[in-house]
Amino acid sequence: MKRWLLPLLVAAAAFPAARWWYEHVRYASEQHVEAWVALGSAVLVVLGTRAPTREHSAWPCAAALGAYALAWSADLPLVGCAAAALALACALSRAALDAPLRVEVGALALLCVPVVPLFQFQLGHALRAATARLAALLLSPIDAAASAQGSGIWFDGRAVWVDEPCSGLRGLWVGAVVAAASALVLHLPARRTLALLALVLPACLLANALRAASLALLETRPTAAPHWLHSGVGLVIEGGAFALLVLLARRWAASARGDGAARGTQGARCAA
Repeated sequence: MKRWLLPLLVAAAAFPAARWWYEHVRYASEQHVEAWVALGSAVLVVLGTRAPTREHSAWPCAAALGAYALAWSADLPLVGCAAAALALACALSRAALDAPLRVEVGALALLCVPVVPLFQFQLGHALRAATARLAALLLSPIDAAASAQGSGIWFDGRAVWVDEPCSGLRGLWVGAVVAAASALVLHLPARRTLALLALVLPACLLANALRAASLALLETRPTAAPHWLHSGVGLVIEGGAFALLVLLARRWAASARGDGAARGTQGARCAA
C-alpha cells in the first residue's frame, strides 16, 4: 500500500487539471473520444503490469508537478494538463513498473490530453496538403497528369479534395497509441520505443496517402461506388499500417530478448 501513496498524492495535487480534462471530454464527442481511449489504454496496461523490484527517485515526478504548478498559475490549462499527466505517469511508473518513467507510459499519458482539435486547426491543412502530394505521386503511374494543388488532387481531369476528416490526424493519434501500447506490453527498450514512435508519422502519412489515392480512383469511376466502400478502404489500409507497427514491435522485442540472452550466456562463460 505504501508504494501507492505517491500516485495518490499526485492525483490529489492534479485535481484541478483532472477537472479541466473532464470538462473537455465528458460528452465523449467525436472530437474528444480519443482522450478516453488513451486513458483507458494507459490504466489497463499499468494495472496489468507487475510490481517493481527496486525503488526509483521521485525527482522526475516532482519536476513534472513543478511544471504543472507553473503552467496552471500562468493560466495555461492545456500545458498544465500535459504536465500533470506526466507527473501522474511518473508516479505510476515508480509504483507499478520497473523504471522511473518509461517512454511509452509518458507517451500514453500525453495522448490522454485532448489536443486533437487544436492540432486539427494548426496542422490539419499541412497534413491534407502532404497527403494530396503523396497521393498524386502514387497516382502518377496511372495518369501522368496527376498533380496536387493545395489539398486537392487533380486526377483523370477531375478534382478530388482531401477534406478535414481525411487529414490523417486521427489516424496518426491512433497509430501513436498503438505504438506506445505495443512497446509497453512487449517491454521494448527505450531507444527502440522512440524509434517505433518516430515511425508512426511516415507510416500513417503514407497509409493516408494510399487511402486518398484509392478514394480518388473510386471517385473517378464511371459508376458511383457504394458509400460503405469509402469507409472500408480506409479501415483496411489504416488497419494494415497499425498491424505493421505491432509486427515491427514484436520483431524488435524478440531481437532484444535474443540479445539479452546472448549477453547472459557470454557472461556466464566468462565467469566460468
